Amino acid sequence: MEPIRTFGLDMDLPEGRRPGIDTQIVAELAESSPPIDRDKELLIFGSRRQQEEARAVMERHGVACENFDLLLFPDGAELRPSFTDYGFTSSQGRRIYAYADAVFLYTLRSGGPQAEPSQALLQMEEHLLASFEQNGEMCCAADIQSDELMERIARAYGCEISPLSAEN
Repeated sequence: MEPIRTFGLDMDLPEGRRPGIDTQIVAELAESSPPIDRDKELLIFGSRRQQEEARAVMERHGVACENFDLLLFPDGAELRPSFTDYGFTSSQGRRIYAYADAVFLYTLRSGGPQAEPSQALLQMEEHLLASFEQNGEMCCAADIQSDELMERIARAYGCEISPLSAEN
């Protein structure tokens, strides 16, 4: 499964307010746009429409919030230590998310009989944030500004990379 685009809404709960979302907000969200996941004060939705509906609920209750586009990674994605600067595992520890505007997703493919994909991957390793296998192909995530570097490394080893676009 390719990463799936999800939509986050980070709440800035006012001082003195209970740490959780109060009952009235929870009830409204359950009716109109229940989150598919959450991480502390970040609610995660399956569609932009749900994110906007939840934002309207927050605004009605005076809760400041900020929208984020996220990528839901498949189960079993291998995370590198630097991933925490680019994403998180939800508080229930069930799902892995990356900030969509911070990562470059791609597959590494052999470019021909002389290609050395294992060597290319070894060279890329120090720049990787996460990786996972999909349909027999290695899928990688790196810093968004590393796209040209990853392409140069791939070419040096006779390989190609294909950017991934998230579903949804």
